Amino acid sequence: MSKNIKVAVRVRPLLPAEIKAGHSSTKLKINKIKNEIGVKTEDNMIRTYHFDNVFDMDSNQDEVFKSLNISTFISKLIEGFHCTIFAYGQTGSGKTYTMEHYEYALTDKSSRPKPIFNNSMDGIVHKGIIELFKQIEEYKAKKDSDFKIFASFLQIYNEKIYDLLNMKNATDITAPLRLRWSKEDQFTVDGLYMGECNNMDNLLMLYNNGIKNRYTATHKMNIASSRSHTIFSIFINNSKKKLTSNGTYSKLQFVDLAGSERSLITDPTNKRFKER
Repeated sequence: MSKNIKVAVRVRPLLPAEIKAGHSSTKLKINKIKNEIGVKTEDNMIRTYHFDNVFDMDSNQDEVFKSLNISTFISKLIEGFHCTIFAYGQTGSGKTYTMEHYEYALTDKSSRPKPIFNNSMDGIVHKGIIELFKQIEEYKAKKDSDFKIFASFLQIYNEKIYDLLNMKNATDITAPLRLRWSKEDQFTVDGLYMGECNNMDNLLMLYNNGIKNRYTATHKMNIASSRSHTIFSIFINNSKKKLTSNGTYSKLQFVDLAGSERSLITDPTNKRFKER
């Protein structure tokens, strides 16, 4: 793999419903030492795939965070480099669990699944935010630096962009934002809310508020299937760094994609078909 791009695979345990249905994972061979996954084919051959990191069913959130070396991502961010952490996979595979680690519940049959907020803060995003402020304090103690931190949170739902931090409620999806190509040769979203975060609690609050507005729904494979792609962006402005006269400006993006799915398995309604 490229030194600048790392690819990791996490295999989740079988769900109770999958075990009850008679499913098993006997065709999957996981080798965490060699970072490879073997898949047994119909003719009993093993096809082996190699990755930068492989996590099995027993891997916990701490192991994932440390093995992915996200602390190094954070240090590079403070030095002025852009970083992205990207979760992709089938619906129900554990992407959102790995990124945000919230449990969801249905309050009644007609409502959307709602996140249950707790104090564990065990997802990659939460751990990343905590690590960011830890390293900033260490950096400021060694060098003359003045950091300003901003954050934005958007979702792409049915190919339209919505601001998760500037919505009246979780069903307010009537005002999509426009994507533009700026003079600085980069894409920007018109009118996207950018909140300044003076401390860790402010940043965590913004993230949690955005999670409440993310569009989720229930189908046969997942009680809280993410129906939109989300991008949570943290912008760092180090205005007194001595390497350059203007300081540095960098961003860290956490991308959680909506899960890919097969309609015969998920049994979506007409609305779910459109979302796919």
